[in-house]
Amino acid sequence: MSSTPSEEQTPTLHLLKGKTHASVYPLLTGLEHQLCAMAVARGDSPGLVYADRASKPTSVLILSPEGSYVAGDAANEDFNAALRQAILDGLLDEHDPSFVVPSRAWRNALPVICKGRRVVIVPRRHYLCTKVGYDWQAAVPDGFSVHPVDEKLLRKRKLQMPDHITRWIKNNWSDRKTFLEHGFGAATVDDAEQQVVSWSVADCVCRKRGEIGIHTAEPYRRKGLATITAAACLTFGFKRGLKEIGWHCNENNIASWRTAERVGHTQNRLYEHSVVMPPEND
Repeated sequence: MSSTPSEEQTPTLHLLKGKTHASVYPLLTGLEHQLCAMAVARGDSPGLVYADRASKPTSVLILSPEGSYVAGDAANEDFNAALRQAILDGLLDEHDPSFVVPSRAWRNALPVICKGRRVVIVPRRHYLCTKVGYDWQAAVPDGFSVHPVDEKLLRKRKLQMPDHITRWIKNNWSDRKTFLEHGFGAATVDDAEQQVVSWSVADCVCRKRGEIGIHTAEPYRRKGLATITAAACLTFGFKRGLKEIGWHCNENNIASWRTAERVGHTQNRLYEHSVVMPPEND
């Protein structure tokens, strides 16, 4: 006589509790260049860690501010089925709907896991910097100044601060206090307008490693300000004791990777971002 499977027998994702998830570290081989995944696993960045089981997991899903990651056993049918159902149920709807995977096996598994949603492959570049290679202080044009993104800058009432900086800090660090204690950044100010026009802020910090991004207001682009700001951000990061600072960008974002190279980054590797598209009927 057959029996109906119990709820415990139904494949499910287990949300791992606590700030650190040491049990998943051995599964992250191949994702060493994805510092945000490591930071979430260590509890240094906000995010969620799911696994096929609560103890001694063999497959893992990490949801981070910079994207999603799967690792471990790509042939784990129960985990893949549970992940497929979670995606259908909207697990990714509040997160960046893209995956970075550590192996060809996971690359082949994703279209099956995401059945019903198209997966678009986006080539990406990863850069690393151990020493600033640009004299940004000598390059700051008249009428502009460069500042660390610290309590003093964030408290300036007359300074026009882009909402993007506030959102960046909240998204990647949860709150200002955590960012000020563990993060770093640089902002270039148009002194006459009292406006931040270019900014580079740490995406995450994990032990002695960090990652940064860059953004410049449209009217101020192609003036060299992004290079100045990014180099200053590196300087501030290294002054805080970091040994290595990374940079990610799409392969076709030539302006971004050229900026990275100008300030002292060297290319570490090419990799793929697998972007999960919304359902066709959305």
